[in-house]
Amino acid sequence: AAAARLLAPAFARSGPTPRDLARVRRRRLLPTVLTQLLQRQIQQRFLTRVLAGDQPVGTPAVLRLAQRQPALQGIPARIIGLGVLAEHVPPAAPSGTRPRLSRSVPDRIRRTLRPRPTA
Repeated sequence: AAAARLLAPAFARSGPTPRDLARVRRRRLLPTVLTQLLQRQIQQRFLTRVLAGDQPVGTPAVLRLAQRQPALQGIPARIIGLGVLAEHVPPAAPSGTRPRLSRSVPDRIRRTLRPRPTA
């Protein structure tokens, strides 16, 4: 959704520039780094011990805290489900309008994308 939202105007102009792509990269860098950090921590602190199976594994302290505080219970699900920075799709164009096709779209493709008149 982030890439689509940021690149849609560029595609309407004529196609994304390296600057447009760098903007998407900057926007997605922090959420990617934080998600990967969380995955590494879960792997190192919990899954490795579970898979080794040589010693009992208790519930991590963060999960125990969430169990005691109902207000915190939805946070892990939200982070896993939506990510660190949730993206939202922009509202659809008003009914009856057509998106303008980029000039970079070849004519033969442009013709197939245009709706045919109804009789």
